[in-house]
Amino acid sequence: YFQAMATFNQTRITPGQAPPAPPRSLIFLLDTSLSMQWEKLDRAYEALEHFLRGLTPQDQFNLLLFNDDVQKLSAAPLNVDPAAIERALEFVRQSYLSGGTNFRLALDEALETATRFGRGDVAIVLITDGNPTLGTTLSRRILQQFEQKAKAGVRAYIFGVGTDVNAQFLEELARISRGYYASVRQTDDISFSLRQFWGKVGIEPIHDLTLKPDDQDAFYHVYPEVNRTAYDGTQFAFVGRYRAPRRNLKLTLEGKHPARNVKLSKKVDLPERQEANDHLPRVWARARVDALLRQIELEGESAEFIDEIIRLSRRFNFVTPYTAFLAAPRALLRPRVIRPGDPVLRVRTDPSIRSVVAVFPFGLVKAMTYLSDEDIWETRFPAPTTMDDGQYHCRLILTDADGRVYEEQKAFTIDSRPPRLKAQLSQATAHAGDEVIITANADQDTRREVARMYGAQPVHIVWDAQAKASVGRLRIPSGLPSGIYNLTILAEDFAHNSSSVELELEVIGGLPW
Repeated sequence: YFQAMATFNQTRITPGQAPPAPPRSLIFLLDTSLSMQWEKLDRAYEALEHFLRGLTPQDQFNLLLFNDDVQKLSAAPLNVDPAAIERALEFVRQSYLSGGTNFRLALDEALETATRFGRGDVAIVLITDGNPTLGTTLSRRILQQFEQKAKAGVRAYIFGVGTDVNAQFLEELARISRGYYASVRQTDDISFSLRQFWGKVGIEPIHDLTLKPDDQDAFYHVYPEVNRTAYDGTQFAFVGRYRAPRRNLKLTLEGKHPARNVKLSKKVDLPERQEANDHLPRVWARARVDALLRQIELEGESAEFIDEIIRLSRRFNFVTPYTAFLAAPRALLRPRVIRPGDPVLRVRTDPSIRSVVAVFPFGLVKAMTYLSDEDIWETRFPAPTTMDDGQYHCRLILTDADGRVYEEQKAFTIDSRPPRLKAQLSQATAHAGDEVIITANADQDTRREVARMYGAQPVHIVWDAQAKASVGRLRIPSGLPSGIYNLTILAEDFAHNSSSVELELEVIGGLPW
């Protein structure tokens, strides 16, 4: 087994720094079907707001919302200014979740909207769980139709949201348009994932990457087979197998990029065994299984493919849609802190368990569903709003593969009180373009604090040991008109209770955008 990794620096930037973004034409496509309710909608809106506030005055954009129908923000592309961004966010806030997901209709409308931009490439930024339920629902047919209709220069950048995200479909949609795909769970802190994703939108990738040994028969089963695309300032890796140990094998990695094409060469030794790299067989097996799953998604199930997936997943102990391995030695309840009315309870169990039933102290009995990609059991339930705050116990009835039944009792806490929050600004007046420091103090069970102001990118307020408080730095947008602005600080605890405070800031305006 081998892994070959390259780091790219086509534009001579500092490692980890994003290359400068050219003027972009963007269509934001937000899934507002009923499958996006609860925390998925929170993360989707957070993503959209991050992207909109990350636009530059040189960009143009439009926004489409889709479920069983499609709603468009504007008939023509919008230039970027604070008013346009606030208009787009208000458009989302005034909409509602409805119906199923007509993916083909949404993509067709996005492609039609792309023709309205009069310049360069167009990026479709899709925020969704990727589960078609109306119209054309076969993934491969939607992909075929999109590939046939999409013109050169239209790329899909897809931000998947949710534990049930249809990764195979969305990855393929990004691949055929030479775009990019990333996903998050609805329970994640997604701030880092947003920055990583947004840094690639509208940027020309390094594409058609190939790895060639000077002896073409030296390697076999090299992955990835498709989506051989990387971005400047990032790494890309091939993983594969070699037929026999040997010395001084020359490898050449090539790729295409507008700045200049990539060609890297290196001579390597292929050892009989190297204990420092004992992890590589499992890395290769995961890549092999991903490739087989992609073929099944596109071509349909094959007994040969399924047998190999099961064999590899059992040998290397990872989860696939055709296997269900559970890793924890006993049942673990998550979350332990619950808000009245909060709908999600999650349990991690022993490998032998095949069903889990939760018996709640208020009389409700709920069978739990196994989520294979997260290796966890989950159910939604209504915790009565009349329950007092405090610790409660639920019983878990677990049944293993042999039909044996076990019972465990787990504690959870009902918490209906929002976090107490105090905040202050470093100054009452600031010029457009200045940085304002926000200092906040909240209860210990607060998991997230965010500051928002008209026209500005939301800022996460994080604990600073030296200040003995949470601190955030908000950059006042250049060109913001003079006036008194409200700055809202939101605090959320682990039970998803939230509270907010508003502070006033006088801005002395700068030049318009």
